This record gives sequence, structure tokens and C-alpha cells, in this order.
Amino acid sequence: LFEPFTQADGSMTREYGGTGLGLSICRRLVNLHGGEIWVDSSEGQGTTIHFTIEFTRQPEGREVQYVVPATLRGLNVLVIDDNETARCITMKMLESFHFQSDIVSSCAEATELLMTTPDKYNLLLVDWRMPEVDGIECVGKLRKIKKVKEIPVIMMTAFGGEREVALAKEAGVDYFLTKPVKQSLLFDTIMDIFDYPEAMHTSLNDRMSGMEFMNSEHLSGVRILLAEDNRINQNVAVELLESVGIIVEIANNGQEAVNILHDRGCEFDAVLMDIQMPVMDGFEATKIIRANPGLNDLVVIAVTAHAMQGDRDRCLRVGMNDYVAKPITPELLFSVLTRWTRPDHIESIHREKQAPFSRLEPDVELPEDLPGIHVHSGVARMAGNVNAYCRMLKDLHHFGVVTIGKMSHLVQEDLGLAIREVHTLKGTAANLSANDLQEVSLEFELALREVCEKEERGNREKEAGLIVAKYAVLIEKQLLQLEESLTELNELFIKPQEPVRSSSFRVVDSEDLLVVLSHLEELCQAFDPTAEDYWFDHKNEFMGRNINEEITRMENHLRNYNFESAVAFVDRIRKTLYREET
Repeated sequence: LFEPFTQADGSMTREYGGTGLGLSICRRLVNLHGGEIWVDSSEGQGTTIHFTIEFTRQPEGREVQYVVPATLRGLNVLVIDDNETARCITMKMLESFHFQSDIVSSCAEATELLMTTPDKYNLLLVDWRMPEVDGIECVGKLRKIKKVKEIPVIMMTAFGGEREVALAKEAGVDYFLTKPVKQSLLFDTIMDIFDYPEAMHTSLNDRMSGMEFMNSEHLSGVRILLAEDNRINQNVAVELLESVGIIVEIANNGQEAVNILHDRGCEFDAVLMDIQMPVMDGFEATKIIRANPGLNDLVVIAVTAHAMQGDRDRCLRVGMNDYVAKPITPELLFSVLTRWTRPDHIESIHREKQAPFSRLEPDVELPEDLPGIHVHSGVARMAGNVNAYCRMLKDLHHFGVVTIGKMSHLVQEDLGLAIREVHTLKGTAANLSANDLQEVSLEFELALREVCEKEERGNREKEAGLIVAKYAVLIEKQLLQLEESLTELNELFIKPQEPVRSSSFRVVDSEDLLVVLSHLEELCQAFDPTAEDYWFDHKNEFMGRNINEEITRMENHLRNYNFESAVAFVDRIRKTLYREET
């Protein structure tokens, strides 16, 4: 069967067709890939052709991540295709986008479904070549159903010329995809239909390893209230937001956020609202915010590790505008903030890229991974600031040690609080790309939740104690690994401050520097716009003292007239100088 042959009857009117080349070509292609091809055939049952091919595995760094905007999660799609295999493939693609899909094999089934539930679907995917009623005729019939007129339609086809395309458009088709449909093209088409160009697919390598972000200069000066109870997560978010000039104020829980907004809500462009917080959670805080007529138009964006469809629906139901899942992806966070605070820039942000405010030296190569952490993505979440990333990892290590140290007591006193503590450890590890610690913490959290659901309290406490004993050992192992990786990172990047040449800067006594800081603080407290000029007149006097990061962030606040935050960094610089003296 796999050998080329010549037709015995070469006439144009021969009874049997075929050139004999098809299977021969298949065999050659398979052999070139190091595989084999064979046939199983039974009379009256049919024929199956098998083949094996060896491929190299796609590198993990190039895996494509489809980040679906929160408002599109759970999109309802109706797929109309007579081919079972094609329906299955399309459904799997849609599931990977976190969409809900129903599949039917004919126009008649689709018509019946849309007649009974016309409000259910947000998008139709229709195959062109179908028996009885083809795709063009099917779309024409469906468009006559009143509420289907506004639903976008994508037609999938391997055929069709200009005339057919024109007929399809006339029938009401909005977009065309050529079979076989690529997952990335389907995703991008849907994002385009629903006006989310910034969500067009990118690879993890492009997103996290390139140390470049989309152009976010337009976000400079945007005022954000960050409601987040965990100090490490606060620092990660502030580092990232301030790297593009966003002015950030922190509320430690929902109640603080409500109080701040009640007093001066008009000062903020948006609120980034964590969901799980003590005192008052994000849901309750948002309800109170929306009950205030003066805050009806304030943008509230949920930031949470809960990424399920039900959580997304609840966020929107209580009045939140959008949703960003943890761990935070810089590109997605900036695009969501752009959509709600600078919508005039939404078309261009995904086309232009810029460097974050702090880059590695040109001759220094950042390791992609160290044991327990994915360095590239972690540093990207810190806007490229390696020093800040190392500092946050140190805080994470300390937080993990403290959490495990009190867990045995906590599970006996308050199992719910113990679960929240482990949940926070898991989320913080995820934000810093400490993947191994995140995975173990997740297993720990799930094991405790399973125990929490049991009714018998006595057995529950005993079982919880055994779980703590087991996972304490595992987490301590991960913390030790984290400490070793952090030491290696510090050796690579956190170098001792080089001595400053006498010709570079004027040597100034620390007391004189403190006088400068005191006067700068007075100017900031008086909201004096000359504070920035005064600082730059004296900036060189502070060089060579290992406070470059504090200076950069203080200047960012001065530039945006955010004097209250600038004062906080003046104080940090002052404390650093005091430590040097002592």
C-alpha cells in the first residue's frame, strides 16, 4: 500500500481513481521524522492507519499564556459544527480561555437552542461546510431571531473565495478563521471582537524574561488606593506601580479603605482591592463604597488569588469594575489600569515597549531559575529591580519562619485563622515566583481546609496537628532552599558599594545632610512646589551612600507633587544616614 504505483488503466475514463502517491508520500514524511506507519484493516469494519513521530518538547519558556481579562471570563460561546473531532478541539480551546461553551452539530439544533435561551450566548462559532444547511444559510436564519442580531459570529472554513466571503458577510458573519484554527488566532480574534487589544496573546518568555514592559508612561500621576493587609504584597505592588509613576496610598484592610475614601475619595483614580482581609474584606468594603453616591464612579479593581468564575461573578455583582488575579502579571495589571484610568491610550499600549525604571547592568546576565524560585518572572514583578526583589525574598523567608513557628498553636485555637495564614503565605510566595514554596503551601492549605470541613471537633484538632507536623518539615525545607538561593542572588547582584572618588562628589558631613533633609521635609509638608528644585540642588551631596533606591522613589513622588509620600522617603533616607553614623 505504501509503495508508489501506476494505474494499469491510464485513460481519462478509467473506473478507479488515485495516483498511488498519497500513502507513499505519507510514509516518506513519517520516516523523515524517525517514525513508522502501518495499517489495520478489516473487511466490513474499515481501515485505521497508525503512525508514530518523534518531536522535541516545546521549551517551557516559550509556552503561551492566555491572560483573559476578568470581564470576559466565563464568556458563553455556542459552537455549531457537524464534525465531532472539530467540535471537541474547539471546545478544549475555549475551556483553556476560561470560557463556557455549548456544542451542537446542526443549524436546527442551534436554532432550537437560541429560540429558548437567546440571552445566554455572547459569541457564535459556526462551521461553513455542514450537511443540510451550510454555515452561510445557518447564520442567515439565526440572525432572524430577534436577540441573536447583536451576537458576534465567527465563521470557520477551509474553503471559500471572494464571492462566498461576500455572501457570508451579507448573511451576518463578522469574522472569518481558516481551518485548522490556531488557538492563538482564535484567542486574538475574540479579544479583538470584545475590544481588548492589550490582552493579545504573548509567551511567558516574552512577558517575564525580557525585562521589558509595555509603554506605561501615560499612567504616571494616576492615584491609586491599594487595599492590602499583607506587608510583603504591599511592597511588591507599590514597587511595581511606582516604577511607572503611579502614586500609591496603602490601606491595611477594607475598613481603612472605606474611611480614607469617605474623607477624600475624590483624590483617587482607582482602588486596587484585595478580597481576603481582616477587619473588613474586599466585598464588604466595595458594597459600602457603592452605597456612597459620591463614590459611584470610582473604579474598584479586585486583586485576589481566587480565580474561579463564581468569584469573578461575585466581584462584579458587588460593584467592582474589573478583576486581576494573583500572582500579579505586570502587563495585565497595567493594561487593566489603562482601560479604566487612561482609556485614550488603550489602542497603543500593547504595541510599544519600554524598559522598567531599574535595569540590570549590560554585562550582567540574570539567571532564569534558582532552586525554588523563577528569577526572571519574580524580578519582572518587581519592575526589574533586583535589589527590591532580594529584599522581598528576605521578607518572605522571615514571614514563612514566623508562620510555621505559630502554626501548631494556631490550629488548636483557630483553625480558620490558621488556614488564612497559610493562604497568605501561598499568595505571597506566588507573587515573588517562589514556586516550590507556593506549591507546598497550597497543599498545606488544602489539607487544612479538608480537615476544617469535618464535623467532629476532637478528631479535627488531632488530624490538624498531624498535618501541621507533616507540612512544617516540608515548608522548612523550602525555606532553607529559598535562603540558599537568596544568598546566591545577593552574591551575584547585591555588590558592596564602591568607594566614591574624591573628584566625583563633594564630601559632606552627615549633620549637614540631615539639615538638608529637614528643610526638604518642611517644603514637602507645606506642599511647596519648589521642593523638587531644592532637592536637585543638593542631590550630589547624597551620592555614594547606598540610598539610590530611596532617592529614585522619592524623586518620583516629588515629580508628581505627591508630597506626603515623598516625606516618607525623606524619613527613610534620614534613618539610613543615622544607621551609618552608629
